[in-house]
Amino acid sequence: MPSREGVQSETQMDDLDKTLEQLEGVKARPADLHRLRQKPLKEFTTEDLRIMIGQNEGLVFLVPLALERLREYPLTAGGSYAGDLLKSTLCLEPAFWKAHPDLRSLAAKIAAYAARLVEAQEDEAAKKVLVKAIRLFQASA
Repeated sequence: MPSREGVQSETQMDDLDKTLEQLEGVKARPADLHRLRQKPLKEFTTEDLRIMIGQNEGLVFLVPLALERLREYPLTAGGSYAGDLLKSTLCLEPAFWKAHPDLRSLAAKIAAYAARLVEAQEDEAAKKVLVKAIRLFQASA
């Protein structure tokens, strides 16, 4: 299992009581995003993280939280399928990872671990999506 080193690099412990709107000062967009931007980070579910990361919202605060969950179990499920948070996280633009090499390093370790777990997936469609996301992420190094 990958180490915890560097996971809290962007998200400080005192930030967890705050909302994204408080941290970034940006007013929200669609209703779901607005609702989630009003929610304290410590209350985010796996599905909340998947939605927001998939919309490129609050990444500097949410990716460290997502990586912490993924470090514990890379195929943790949000609301779609086992590994959906992993897929959303690995599919971020390369510019994000380039700007945050410490997070990319941890994500790479998680992706390598996940690659072994994915092979045991019974859901062939999810397996195919995850294998593709992992390969694309690894190739973008």
